[in-house]
Amino acid sequence: MTLRAGLSIRPLILLSLIVLVAFSVLAAETHENSVISEDVVPSISAATIQAHLDFLADDLLAGRDTGSDQYQIAANYIASHFRQFGLQPSGDDGTFFQRVDYRSTKLDPESVSFVLAPLGIEGHEGRKAKKKTRSLTWKEDFLLSPDLSLEQTRIEAGLVFVGFGIDAPELGFDNFVGNDLQGKILVEFTGAPTDLPGDERAHYSSRQTKRLTAARHGAVGILWIPSRSEESRRPWERRIKRSHYESLGWSSPEGELDPLATSLRINGYLNQEAARTLFTEGQFDLDALLELAEEESPTLPTIELSFTATVAFDSAHSSVSSPNVVGLIPGSDPVLRDEYVLYSAHLDHVGIGREVDGDTIYNGAYDNAMGSAITLAVAEAMMKLPKAPRRSTLFLLVGGEEKGLLGSGYFANYPAVPIDKIVADVNIDMPLMLAPLDQVIAFGAEHSTLAEPIAIAAAATGFTLVPDPKPEQVLFVRSDQYSFVRKGVPSVYLVPGPHSTDADIDGDVLVDDFVEHHYHRPSDDLGRPVDWPTAERFAETNLRIGIAIANAEARPTWIEGDFFGKTFGQ
Repeated sequence: MTLRAGLSIRPLILLSLIVLVAFSVLAAETHENSVISEDVVPSISAATIQAHLDFLADDLLAGRDTGSDQYQIAANYIASHFRQFGLQPSGDDGTFFQRVDYRSTKLDPESVSFVLAPLGIEGHEGRKAKKKTRSLTWKEDFLLSPDLSLEQTRIEAGLVFVGFGIDAPELGFDNFVGNDLQGKILVEFTGAPTDLPGDERAHYSSRQTKRLTAARHGAVGILWIPSRSEESRRPWERRIKRSHYESLGWSSPEGELDPLATSLRINGYLNQEAARTLFTEGQFDLDALLELAEEESPTLPTIELSFTATVAFDSAHSSVSSPNVVGLIPGSDPVLRDEYVLYSAHLDHVGIGREVDGDTIYNGAYDNAMGSAITLAVAEAMMKLPKAPRRSTLFLLVGGEEKGLLGSGYFANYPAVPIDKIVADVNIDMPLMLAPLDQVIAFGAEHSTLAEPIAIAAAATGFTLVPDPKPEQVLFVRSDQYSFVRKGVPSVYLVPGPHSTDADIDGDVLVDDFVEHHYHRPSDDLGRPVDWPTAERFAETNLRIGIAIANAEARPTWIEGDFFGKTFGQ
């Protein structure tokens, strides 16, 4: 999982979810399709969750990096328990494993060169501008991702600044309209304007969307300049420390590489100081543009920058394979059993990395051994129901999430069942339970009718459903559920909210401390505190949500007029 920061609450969403929560309290005993009586819902014990967590986050699994033997051991563990619980295999050839082949590529830092050469244009007073060729310094001035398509990349291209890189004339962004970007490298600010509606901001902030937009207009690459707000949250030095200069991309069963991963030759970041050079010779000032980008409804110009970039680097390619794990509980209704509720969680983490306080194993206990453990516990509990839910239920544990939602992206493109028969995805990723908690956040709940069964399930387990308190983090597009959203599947991503029932504990402080000091670090290990009663209730909430969706007469639908529904709805 990848995080950004920010704070803003959309009042309309808050009001609508408060209404849903109030409805859930009134309906908790009577909603015939969504609520199951207490004596029927199997309990989920902390001991069960902890047993799975202890195995998956142990040092012996070395951080479960996609493509590693340790990831395969974790996948075997999941499959073994699926079989023990009685789930049916739904992978390849009658197994629980869906094979996913990846191309792995690693940048050779010694091979990298980046030269800015001035164009022969006149200065403001008709004189030739006095500009010099400048070589940028790796890591100090720029960062690049390796090339999944070519082992030797050599690009010479003009540079065009296109604001936030958003192609949405209906929202007032027309940097792409009437501009010839064929063969160019686009220079863009990260993120999106803060006053965009949350749905649109989440979508257009996504690097996936930005890359696809650039490729659609014929660009060969993107260089992102961190906005001021992002630079304050993730300073350049931290970006350097957390950059591994490695990439993965999945291959189709026919051996074709994921077109998203190979759409551009150049994917990288420019330090603000280095980027300033690109603007000094023109009529625009980078600092003024950065300031403008922080304002509401900024109108950022399209600028043909007066340099060409010559970028060269080598990428070492290799092949790895890490399976998704897929298990099925067939539905009990003879008609609805051909529709599926999907639970998803990512099994991978980032493996072995930079030493921190003498430790190099990035265990990923919360991210996402905890989510995987809860998914296993939910699968076992659902098998204990007196009667299976009406719709079928798929449980999917994927790899490659930390590399860019790859395993879920592969499954969404090559699903075990027809994608239009998957009625909803319930995703579990890094549920932090650092203290006694009484809230649940369901990222994406407001986009579809999933909000109702989620509110009811939360109320039944002592949680209050609250809206996304930090929509600027655009978390709805940054975990595995987004792979299914892009295929038109109503989806949610659930985590406990930070509010603690203990008045002496500030849950927001605990979450911020985890993100600052333990997220994607070796200290996200079995030493992190867990409030196990909260974990039990959170697991039961997820169980109830899946049962409610599976038993409902109607499948979930997008809210009429919803941005994601209009953009991706089937």
